[in-house]
Amino acid sequence: MFKEFCMKNTKNKCAKRRSIFTTQIRRICAIALVAVIGLSMTACNLLFDKWINDKDDGGGGSSTTFNNTDDFGEWLSKQPDNTPATAYTVKVNVNFLDSTAFWFSLGGRLISNNTKYVNLDLSGSQLTSISFSAFNSCTSLTGITIPNSVTTIESSAFNGCTSLASITIPNNVTTIEGGAFSGCTSLTNLTIPDRVTSIGRNAFYSCTGLTSLTIGNGVTGIGYGAFYNCIGLTSLTIPNSVINIDGAWSAVGEKGAFESCTNLTSVTIGNSVTSIGSNAFYNCIGLTSVTIPNSVTSIAYHAFSECTSLTSVTFQGTITADIYYTFPGDLREKYLAGGIGTYTRSKGSDTWTKQ
Repeated sequence: MFKEFCMKNTKNKCAKRRSIFTTQIRRICAIALVAVIGLSMTACNLLFDKWINDKDDGGGGSSTTFNNTDDFGEWLSKQPDNTPATAYTVKVNVNFLDSTAFWFSLGGRLISNNTKYVNLDLSGSQLTSISFSAFNSCTSLTGITIPNSVTTIESSAFNGCTSLASITIPNNVTTIEGGAFSGCTSLTNLTIPDRVTSIGRNAFYSCTGLTSLTIGNGVTGIGYGAFYNCIGLTSLTIPNSVINIDGAWSAVGEKGAFESCTNLTSVTIGNSVTSIGSNAFYNCIGLTSVTIPNSVTSIAYHAFSECTSLTSVTFQGTITADIYYTFPGDLREKYLAGGIGTYTRSKGSDTWTKQ
């Protein structure tokens, strides 16, 4: 009834008359319910609000809870298009063991309504993992609350979620698999919990909006391409728990763990790292200095190649393997001849000098 009434009026008139319409209906319903079943005016108002919200297809972005994805999908399909700034806040309580069912039931519904932006709350779900490709290419997902029961975020779980700006990774998560958040260009702040032990290959590949990164003290390995092209990062601390920064095989298109983080100016490498893999910091053109801790025994091909602003490198220990084509200029030869110490050069020069 109201929808037909609204179509005959301009938007502003409609809003005003809707207020009058709902107020009148509220009074009629309240009087009837008070007279018939003895409800209070407050209870009547609450019942009326629920009824009008359930019947109105207009949405409005208010918080809504669903206990199954069918109801969620039906509701979402009726909502008008919106923007990331006015995303619908929706809580969906779902429990799926099968990743295909998860995607088609929840992620698939978001994709099929990709002009309707949603901030999704899954905190009421008893999930143990966010399944493979669960939200792959859900460009309308702006934020997500992951339940504390989750221990694993599987491969490509949020790959291509370009509007995803807010995510909290629960403390119980131990594994972030390959490509989990690859192309999430709107993600700006990231804290990886201490219980995470490994960051998979390409996990945050090309998250170009990422400006703040905290890697938890439980991480022991960082996969190749994990933070490739994260051009928003300006500083980086690799915790003492990390042992390996994986190498990349560029011949097959793999990227280094922090390759092409072009605005990275400061890096602190933890004192448990034993190997810095191929292309790890390749093309980090903003990096000005780095200290290689005494735990490092291997620096692989091109780990710091094309770091054109790098003018100071300090070696605290002895490198016993690799170090071929690792640094710009003649630093490899100078280090092999001079050993532990700090080496500097003028920007643009290929000649290094031990201090």
